[in-house]
Amino acid sequence: MKLFDPLSKQEIYERIRNFMDDEYKPMSMKLFCKICGISFDTMKDCVIDKTLPMSELTQRKVSRGLRLLEQGEVAVTKSYKSTYPDNFVFLEKPKKRIARRVLLEYDNDSGFSLKPKLVNKNSYTINKIDLTKK
Repeated sequence: MKLFDPLSKQEIYERIRNFMDDEYKPMSMKLFCKICGISFDTMKDCVIDKTLPMSELTQRKVSRGLRLLEQGEVAVTKSYKSTYPDNFVFLEKPKKRIARRVLLEYDNDSGFSLKPKLVNKNSYTINKIDLTKK
């Protein structure tokens, strides 16, 4: 496994908030906590509610989970007995979830413009207005 620089705490708060607000997120928050290697209570207290300070270890684990999700290195599976996804698998070949979106962007020269783009569905870093009906 490669070492990487973790995301800043502010960026983690922003991405997790975007993840929670996503109506079509690829997995539940409990399954995401399982991928990160932390309990749901720790995630809730440190990241979502911000009632406890986030330790560096928690920061690294959540950063790693977000990176795995964004790069498509994790797939969600479900058992034949269950109706909900209940487990995950690490993929040998990453598969990104790509979607066409029409984004509203602002440029100082031309003003507002509509730009069709291919975006990663699991990337919660886009701060542009999405005009595509989901």
